[in-house]
Amino acid sequence: MSNRPVYVIAAFLALIGFALFLYKWRVLEYPLLPSAHAEIWNIEAHVVFQGKGVPAKLEFLIPKETRRYVIVDEAFISRGYGLNTRIRDNNREAVWTSRKASGRQDIYYRASARFVKRSDSAESTREQSVSDKPEFDDATAHAATVLIDKIRAHSSDVSSFVIQLFQNLNSENPDHNVVLLLGRNPGQVTRVRTAVDILQVAGIPARLVHGVVLGEYRKNTPLVQWLQVYDRGVWRSIDPVAGEVGIPDNYFTWWRGTNPLMRLSGADDSAVAISVSRSELPALKSFAEGNAANKESVPRFSLLSLPIETQLVYRILLTIPVGALLLVILRNVIGVKTFGTFMPILIALAFRETQLAWGIVLFSLVVALG
Repeated sequence: MSNRPVYVIAAFLALIGFALFLYKWRVLEYPLLPSAHAEIWNIEAHVVFQGKGVPAKLEFLIPKETRRYVIVDEAFISRGYGLNTRIRDNNREAVWTSRKASGRQDIYYRASARFVKRSDSAESTREQSVSDKPEFDDATAHAATVLIDKIRAHSSDVSSFVIQLFQNLNSENPDHNVVLLLGRNPGQVTRVRTAVDILQVAGIPARLVHGVVLGEYRKNTPLVQWLQVYDRGVWRSIDPVAGEVGIPDNYFTWWRGTNPLMRLSGADDSAVAISVSRSELPALKSFAEGNAANKESVPRFSLLSLPIETQLVYRILLTIPVGALLLVILRNVIGVKTFGTFMPILIALAFRETQLAWGIVLFSLVVALG
């Protein structure tokens, strides 16, 4: 009987295993060695306000995972406050409440995120929630219409339209329509918000993106606004300063939309400071902590998603086929005589539990008595 079907099946299974190995290593960036470390970014928001001796409520937007960054850990630090998290307008929000807040109040939010490199400037999603169309007065609406018609004459698609729009909004010598839309001495946030309004009038879904630029160590990190436009089924990120398509790797998205970062009631004199630092974490631990929320199908079926005790059991069981392969090579290729195929494996597992010295003693005793 020919052994060809056995060889074909073995080669097919080996090919599948090797393909999964390459996918997890090159695409998901699983570490090859247990000693490997992953780069972790620690982001901390410190909120300070003065309580007035009445019930206080703080609603604070917190980041959620994207295809670019996975949150491996987060902490909510406060004293004497109740806490719950919720989704509001497609953003995550933490709500701290207190029956009576007096004097200085300090609340911290900390998150540890890992860059996963799984997307480019285009973010696929069915979500198309955007801001409502702006309510312009007649003069402003006319200026927006004239500017839209001018840009459409020099653009070929959505991306080129947005780039042309920012070139007009960022111009050192803007025309009177841009001046009317932006007002006097506009800042970058005003320019991005105005761009969103103009795009809404032009029938192009757009949204404001808020985030921070990650660095080695940054205290009082400012929020940086970005723009995303919905084009052919994906959200495309646009740099509002350079007027280019794409988003840098060190840009960490915090929330989307026009909602403020925080809303506070029952207190005043509020301030928030955001700090960023870089650290390293064992790569396996980083992947294990971020595994539960990972949307990829392969990590969900990884051994790292199992309880630690179960992982230890599988780690032992998976050494058996490796040991059997080595013994087959020793017997059939090299010609070394062994005590069968599985007996040396069982002896090795016994030595693993008893340690080498006691294992040799017990093995010698069993052989001598047998």
